Amino acid sequence: MAKRPSHVNNKIAEMLKTTEAIYGCSVATSVESTPTPSGIYTVNPVLSNISKLYEGKELAEVIRLMIEIAGGMVADVPSDKDFHNLEIGPLLTNYLRGSDDYSTEDRIRMFRLIEKLAFESRDIVSNIHGAGSPETIE
Repeated sequence: MAKRPSHVNNKIAEMLKTTEAIYGCSVATSVESTPTPSGIYTVNPVLSNISKLYEGKELAEVIRLMIEIAGGMVADVPSDKDFHNLEIGPLLTNYLRGSDDYSTEDRIRMFRLIEKLAFESRDIVSNIHGAGSPETIE
């Protein structure tokens, strides 16, 4: 496998730092939960809100970095119909091939995943205002 450029490594490190911090806060809020008289556990509200605030502010940056690494293909991936077209499909498969370590199909799947994460599954409003506005929680 070819060595990645340092700017890509830096972006991946930043993405991992953010996602692991969110994960860590989420685990900590459960570990620090306390039982109620009914036996149901209540999560630690401070850790829970810190996780929520961090996610609301930083997850969009992770997605932005992911798009930056992937480049313009995120917005310009040909459709499955294009790949199945007898005339242009083989050309697309050939010219969109990347490293010999991965098939064109796997590469396109990765671009589609990034496209879905960036354009369809991102819910900025609930990331920021879910469980209350940041000002009321801070």
